[in-house]
Amino acid sequence: MLPGLDTFISVASGPPATATYISTAKSNANAASYTFSAQNIGTAAADRIVVVCAYLGGSATGDITSITVGGDALTLVGVVTETGTGGAWAIGYRLITTGATADVIVAGGAAGRAAIDVYNVTAITTAPSANASAKSSLLNTSSISVNITTEVDGVVIASAGDGSSTPSWTWSGATERADQVWSEQGSFTTASKSTIGDVLTISATPSGNSRKVINAAVWR
Repeated sequence: MLPGLDTFISVASGPPATATYISTAKSNANAASYTFSAQNIGTAAADRIVVVCAYLGGSATGDITSITVGGDALTLVGVVTETGTGGAWAIGYRLITTGATADVIVAGGAAGRAAIDVYNVTAITTAPSANASAKSSLLNTSSISVNITTEVDGVVIASAGDGSSTPSWTWSGATERADQVWSEQGSFTTASKSTIGDVLTISATPSGNSRKVINAAVWR
């Protein structure tokens, strides 16, 4: 140790993490459980982490309680519900090494619509190192943001939207990968970014008056 140097900065070894956007699906059914059959979940690989950003809109006032991919339960983070109803939101993840398609099932309280965005992540560890979420019941065009501690050579995945209004969304702090509306009311969007180890502010801004929900998770 050099004189006067009391602290080492630890940087994880191994290749940089990656996040690849794969697919989107949506449903306008009124249900407590939604099945997205034969969903594209990406290319099978020994190090593939399947990440699902899930959304319940319409009358959804309870948390998303489970996400399964091919019958395998994902671990949930960033679970947040805005009972206005901005909707219910969650990010699920699991190491799934086989299969290019699978049924994705999202369950929670009764809802008027549902959607998913699917990513593939490669990372040193399956579990995210940090996650964050926020919500706002105010019907306005202000942005909603989270501050999240990232990793050097990491990735962050975020999702946002509103379960009962239909603006488009603009992202700051991450790059938009999808921005969609249900044929009924409600809109959902997702973004991702490679990270450098700072505290990152990620914001989503609606084009029109909207309640807002956002969540994010970091992998390394």
